[in-house]
This record gives sequence, C-alpha cells and structure tokens, in this order.
Amino acid sequence: MFLQTRSQQVHPNKNIDASVVTDEPCQIYYLSKKKFNELNQDAHHKASELHTYVVKLLSDRLVESNATIRALMR
Repeated sequence: MFLQTRSQQVHPNKNIDASVVTDEPCQIYYLSKKKFNELNQDAHHKASELHTYVVKLLSDRLVESNATIRALMR
C-alpha cells in the first residue's frame, strides 16, 4: 500500500510531504496542524506524551543514520 499526502507547513519555513508504504493493510492516522495546535493548547499531558514520542523516534533515527555514515566512511 502506498499513500502520498499533500504538503503541510508544520515548520515555519518549510512545507513537509509525507509518504507511507506498508507491507500489509493498516490504518493510517493524520494530525493536521490545526488539531496539533489544539492538542498543545487543550491537552498538555497528551501533547507532552506526543512530543516525547517524536523526540525518541527522531533520536533513534539519528543514531541509526550516524551508524550508517560511520560504516560507509570506513
């Protein structure tokens, strides 16, 4: 399954596109910028959980990318 979304400006100076590829049918969730802002204003605890998850996900990806770069430089 492949899904291409339209650009969303979630960063002040950049539009970000997202593509999703799955090996099997699944359910995909989308959080609009408007709903994201509402979450931050109205549900601080849930927003904090989401931010923590995203930071962990990005840091894990960075560790993997750094390992790949180190391996390629050898």
